[in-house]
Amino acid sequence: MGRKKAGVGQGLRELQAFYSLGEDTLWVTIADGHLWWTFADAGVVAGGDDDAAAPARFRRSRGGWRCTSLSGETLTSRSLSSALTSTANYQMTICAVRHQDYLLRRIRGEDEPLRVKGDLLLAEMTTAVAAMVRRLDWRDFETLIDLIFSRGGWQRTSPLGGNQADVDLILRQPIIGETAWVQIKSRTSQAEFEDYLDRFEREASCDFFFFIYHSAPRPIGGPTATKVRLWSANQIASAAIDAGLVRWLSDRLM
Repeated sequence: MGRKKAGVGQGLRELQAFYSLGEDTLWVTIADGHLWWTFADAGVVAGGDDDAAAPARFRRSRGGWRCTSLSGETLTSRSLSSALTSTANYQMTICAVRHQDYLLRRIRGEDEPLRVKGDLLLAEMTTAVAAMVRRLDWRDFETLIDLIFSRGGWQRTSPLGGNQADVDLILRQPIIGETAWVQIKSRTSQAEFEDYLDRFEREASCDFFFFIYHSAPRPIGGPTATKVRLWSANQIASAAIDAGLVRWLSDRLM
């Protein structure tokens, strides 16, 4: 068939795998944006002569192909490590899978040990950064919030704080053209939040209302409307970490 020696060896290896691998072999493929897996009967079946589209030889899967883990999670390609999805670039038909431990954990629905460790470290950092946020005076607190939004691509179209009665920041997202009111309070209460929400709803000139605070006697509750966003110290801490502002915060406490 015009193949080079290496190609002949590769084809023979694939044929041997197809015919000889046992019923305990896990078969996987990546198609239609998902990872699929199955087990197959040992016997190889000859395709029918009356169907030109049928394969010449095939093995029957046991229970069909699945694209969900044993815990019910959908195994989308986007949710998988590129170390595994890069196997989809293999140009021939059958190959062994690298990173088999990772593959089996995903199919079993088990947590990735490094991911668990990373999540624990991130949770500890978020707690520490939230404590830093609560230590800021109102000037540094307003500056932090301004930095978070600017690093997220929002552009301030108003002065920072100052004598504006109803709002501390007015922002615009230039890519999508949406705007936001931002009210920043070091310490606040449910009644104060509802007062500012009422002012925002009467004005109705912006797409979003952010009410951002780091301390309150009791957690503040708000409407479920997506245009209203409530940020307490923990949400601020997460945003500050994502924006790379932990060192800036640490320097404020020196």
